[in-house]
Amino acid sequence: MRAWCYLGHESVGCYLGQESVGCYLGHESVGCYLGHESVGCYLGHESVGCYLGHESVGCYLGRESVGCYLGHESVGCYLGHESVAVTWVMRAWAVTWVKRAWAVTWVMRAWAVTWVKRAWLLPGS
Repeated sequence: MRAWCYLGHESVGCYLGQESVGCYLGHESVGCYLGHESVGCYLGHESVGCYLGHESVGCYLGRESVGCYLGHESVGCYLGHESVAVTWVMRAWAVTWVKRAWAVTWVMRAWAVTWVKRAWLLPGS
């Protein structure tokens, strides 16, 4: 089961499947993985912060403001001041517009970076 969102040429993708969540931004190789009790984040030489709490996951990429949010039965993506809503989803998952202020609130920078496994970062295309 997958839900994807894509924004312009920036290739912002959000992946929702079973117990994993991944975010990918172009060639920057931004990845966030949520599975079991571990969270890993990786972003080239830049800094990435991820926060895992209850049913919420927020990812933030420096000034690019790339974020993915997973909470309850909704998933969305945002890039900077732009907003993207996904109209195609699986299993009747509701999709909402994600507002920057909401997602960034949950961010803790440079958290759990050591748990990264690059094999998990790029969801199957």
